Amino acid sequence: MPELPHPVIAVDGTAASGKSTFSRELAKRLGYVYVSTGAMYRGVTWYLQEKNVPLNDADSVVREVHAVEIETRLENGHLLFRIGGIDPLSHARESRVNEGVSLVAQIAEIRQLLVAGQQSLAAQSPLVMEGRDIGTVVGRRKARSMSSKNATPSTSSAPHRPLPVRPTRSSSIPARPLSTNSLPSRSSISRLPA
Repeated sequence: MPELPHPVIAVDGTAASGKSTFSRELAKRLGYVYVSTGAMYRGVTWYLQEKNVPLNDADSVVREVHAVEIETRLENGHLLFRIGGIDPLSHARESRVNEGVSLVAQIAEIRQLLVAGQQSLAAQSPLVMEGRDIGTVVGRRKARSMSSKNATPSTSSAPHRPLPVRPTRSSSIPARPLSTNSLPSRSSISRLPA
């Protein structure tokens, strides 16, 4: 598949390791746009909770998400993410969202929809993306625009299965918080060979 039109730097790591701080600072220093893909899943989760959709009912979740317009784009150097015309990102860290987001993120149709939107962002600007599967899923496919309005829900009879469990860290890499002290500047990145 064709490569994405702009560079995408992927940042992943364990909870409370400094990913967000590191990613924001790296994006700032490079002049890239910071995107938290996890916040998008959390935003969808909050919206579903506001609509009283049972998160453990994958069919209901998919139906609700396909029935509403989802907008994913960059505006003034920031992620603009709306579902049903509402910006849910300010609610992304609520405790009830934390409790439900894993149920939503396990649903293949939701992942496909959000990944398409994440890929479309790389068509707009260089990115620092914080989240799971950025290098293996988001960055490997052709960028395309995302809209769920008038989309047809999957009619697959395959059961919705949880994602495989990943180790929280590699045994060969010591766990330590990320640091912004030794981040490269944009000028040092531009001198790297292509």
